[in-house]
Amino acid sequence: MLATPLHASTDRVQRAVVAGFSATVVLLTVYLAGYALVHLFALVAPAASLSHRFMAEWLQALVQNRLVDPAQPTLYVALGLQVVVAMAGWLRGLLFALVLWVGTLLVALPLLGAGVLGVDIGAGPLPTYTTLLAYLAYGVILSLAYAARDDIAASDEAVPPTLLRGAGWNRTAAGIAVGALLGAATGLALGTLVPWQGGVVPGGLAPVALMMVLALAGAGLGELVGSLAALPAEPHAQPLARVGLLEERLPLAAEAVPAFVAPGRLIRVVAAHGACQLGYRPGQTFRCSAAGQLEPGVCAAAQDALRPLLCAMVEGRPDAPQQVACPIYDHMLVFAMAEVA
Repeated sequence: MLATPLHASTDRVQRAVVAGFSATVVLLTVYLAGYALVHLFALVAPAASLSHRFMAEWLQALVQNRLVDPAQPTLYVALGLQVVVAMAGWLRGLLFALVLWVGTLLVALPLLGAGVLGVDIGAGPLPTYTTLLAYLAYGVILSLAYAARDDIAASDEAVPPTLLRGAGWNRTAAGIAVGALLGAATGLALGTLVPWQGGVVPGGLAPVALMMVLALAGAGLGELVGSLAALPAEPHAQPLARVGLLEERLPLAAEAVPAFVAPGRLIRVVAAHGACQLGYRPGQTFRCSAAGQLEPGVCAAAQDALRPLLCAMVEGRPDAPQQVACPIYDHMLVFAMAEVA
């Protein structure tokens, strides 16, 4: 109950780690593909027409300039410029990408000596277009990966599925973090301790660049391992709820609960952390009928978890909790006893 905001905040951080990593990989891929493409065009175009020669000069300036030249043998400069911020929703992902794009053209490039819009590197409008494409890809992947919170789940048509989203995001984010640290440590060790002669590793590849490359590879492997580790071993496990603790997050299914409370007492919703899909809000009351049924009913996914706790509250047991939190994901309701009817 009291831990609900903490759980929600932690979940957002975990999803942001996974989404940010996925989006950064896509951004780097777009940059590398575009770099290779324009470099190839710059090599074959000079012998063509005048317009092609202008284009070739732009492309050559885009891939050979004082901003790019120092970072050519190393990837860590390009990676260090990326800012990973968690967003949700494809539209907000695009808007976020546009903010980064404008900031890059108007702030980052001038600070790095490339001028506003990158005009000082002599590549014409190409810096504007290439950074726009890369950032749009980054924003879309970031938003889609952040919103895809239902992928780590176990389903079974015979029983209501138990969705271990919290454990899934925990383990995936942890896998990324551990994999990145191990990869970075390995890359730094290889780059500094091994006397490379340029035959295996390019001679200009700095140790920090190798560290960043292996960190990215380690994070990818960690994401895979963490995702596999998040798969539940017991998909038929039943949910449990404890006072002040959200142990599992469950799907919503509308179905009345069976009789389990004494008549003549009221239970009231005193707090709601999000919007309940059944429409229940703080102030909503539930009356125990003479037949021993809760009216209106709660969802079937939560009834087994709430049964022993609400029974203890209604019966006035000494060990009864003061409040009970519903274990439904992202819209937990908090129940407490109201007045005697």
